[in-house]
Amino acid sequence: MINALFKFIFAILLCLNSFFSIGQNIESYKELWDNFDLEEIILSYQDVDHSILKEKAFQEIVAKAYSVQGNYDSAFYYLNEAILSDSSIIYLVDPIFYPLTKDRRWGVLEKKQLQKIQSKYGRYEKAELTLQLLRMRQKDQYLFYEIRMSQKKFGNRSSITKALWDRKKEINAHQQAQLDSIVLSSGLPKKSIVKGAAMEAVFLIIQHANLEYQERFLPLLKGAAEKNEISKSSLALLTDRINIRRKKKQIYGTQIGRKVNGKAFIYPIEDPANINDLRSQMGLGSIEEYVSRWDLKWPEDYQEE
Repeated sequence: MINALFKFIFAILLCLNSFFSIGQNIESYKELWDNFDLEEIILSYQDVDHSILKEKAFQEIVAKAYSVQGNYDSAFYYLNEAILSDSSIIYLVDPIFYPLTKDRRWGVLEKKQLQKIQSKYGRYEKAELTLQLLRMRQKDQYLFYEIRMSQKKFGNRSSITKALWDRKKEINAHQQAQLDSIVLSSGLPKKSIVKGAAMEAVFLIIQHANLEYQERFLPLLKGAAEKNEISKSSLALLTDRINIRRKKKQIYGTQIGRKVNGKAFIYPIEDPANINDLRSQMGLGSIEEYVSRWDLKWPEDYQEE
């Protein structure tokens, strides 16, 4: 009886050790990803415990590393493994996988994943438009990881970093022209039809445009927000960004800048005494929590400039 009990306890300890080992290894791979150590991810994954190879989080990181390095065969292999039992849309909007969209295998993966999503959450009224916007959202965020990697390795003023930013500007211009074409042919997309993840593409493209483009779309977004076809928080961000660009005070406190010395600061706010009430109306959290992301304290670090 006692011997059987010891065997049972030993088995549990082995399981716990395996569980913590998996978690610890996955966390170490996430750290490698955050530190842009892609070569280390690829070189070391073959030596990890076999059980980790079946972990979705691990497969996703390896797929990302291969995608950035341009090894699309391996990227597709691990990505397909990661999404086998997944019904989320996150992989279809992940910008790291944008280079894979040029490969014919992406269309197959995309359609299979969309089928799983629709089976679980319901059909999209305009599936093709939804897919188009999801790709546009993915493309909008593309290159940010590579830009951060270049900044760390070569600096902000390096020719590589500048070339990546120039490419990003080209992408933004192309995306804006594509959004114009959609709006001209069928009007501003609606969240009730294409769903929130796809609608996010509309906001991101407008947010990364020049002032003239943003001002042109602002009335459309106001009307959409009133009908709950776009989030009020997105409207608040765009409104503040336009105000700052116009040299006016922001309303919702969403815009944070940095001084020459790198210190973050809060751009001037129109009604700081009632800022949290105004933010709440737009579905935003407290100003205290928001500015803490930049190691700022409210109202101690707020100064009119």
